[in-house]
Amino acid sequence: EEKGIETRPFFVPMHVLPMYNMGEILPISEELARKGLNLPSSVNLKKNQVESYVICTLRRYLDYE
Repeated sequence: EEKGIETRPFFVPMHVLPMYNMGEILPISEELARKGLNLPSSVNLKKNQVESYVICTLRRYLDYE
């Protein structure tokens, strides 16, 4: 957020939603929900915006350069 890259949670596992919660523990779904995220996507974003800003910023943050 501080770098201007909006993210959203990847997903909420169905088994934790109140109407479906039966006390199940599904570790893979829960780990994916905890670690995953959606990155910016829009028809208004140009390929070079994604490559030059979003990807470069994430690489710097994750120390992949």
